[in-house]
Amino acid sequence: MRAVIFDFDGTLVDTERAWYEAYAGLYRQHGREFPFHLYAQTVGTSGDAFDPIQHLCDSDASVHPGDAERAVELEYRRLLDEEPLRPGVRTALHELKQLGMAIGLATSSRRAYVEPLLSKYGIQPFFDAIATADDVREVKPHPELYELACRRLGVKPAEALAIEDSPNGARAAVAAGLHVLCVPNAVTEHMSFPEGCRFQSSLHGLDWRTFLASLSKRAPEAGG
Repeated sequence: MRAVIFDFDGTLVDTERAWYEAYAGLYRQHGREFPFHLYAQTVGTSGDAFDPIQHLCDSDASVHPGDAERAVELEYRRLLDEEPLRPGVRTALHELKQLGMAIGLATSSRRAYVEPLLSKYGIQPFFDAIATADDVREVKPHPELYELACRRLGVKPAEALAIEDSPNGARAAVAAGLHVLCVPNAVTEHMSFPEGCRFQSSLHGLDWRTFLASLSKRAPEAGG
C-alpha cells in the first residue's frame, strides 16, 4: 500500500448533514416533508439527479427559486461554520504522513469550493494531489476521479486505499480498482453500499499500520 485517497464532502467534514438540514429546514417552512429518498441520489455525486429547490417550487407556486437558494446557502454556511473535522481525520492525516503514505483527495465538488475549506481546517498541506470535478468529464460514481488521483500520485489503484462516506463514492473507488474503507455519517449510514468495502464507524483510534498491512495481503474485490 502506497497511498490513501480521501473523499471530501461527508468524509473529512460532515457537509452532507449541513446540506440536508438546510434543505429540510426550507421544506418545513413551507409545510412539506423533505424527500430523503430522492436527495440520497445526489450524495457523493453531482446534484444533477435531483434538484431540491426545483422540486419544492414544482409543488408550491409561492416559493421563489432565487430566494429559496439564498436561504439554503445561508443556512448551510451557518451550519458548516460550526462543523469540525470528522473524528480521527486530523490524527489520520498526521499518522499516514509518518508512515510515508502519499495522500490524495478525490471529490465530486469544484476546486473553488474545496480548497478554501481545506485551508480553513488547516489540512491542505497534507495532500500531495487533488482531483476535483473541474478535472474530469464524469464525477462519482464514475471511476475517473479516482483513476486521475492515482495517476497524479504515481500509484496503481491496487496500491491505494479510498476513504468514502457514500455509496456513490464507494462505487467509484471499487470500479477504479482501489481498496475501499467506508466511514458513513448520519446521512449515509442507512444507505446500501457496494460489495467489497470495509467499514468503520469512525477513523478515531484506527491502527493505520496494522490496517494498511492487512490490505497489502489481499487484492481489491473488484475493478482494475
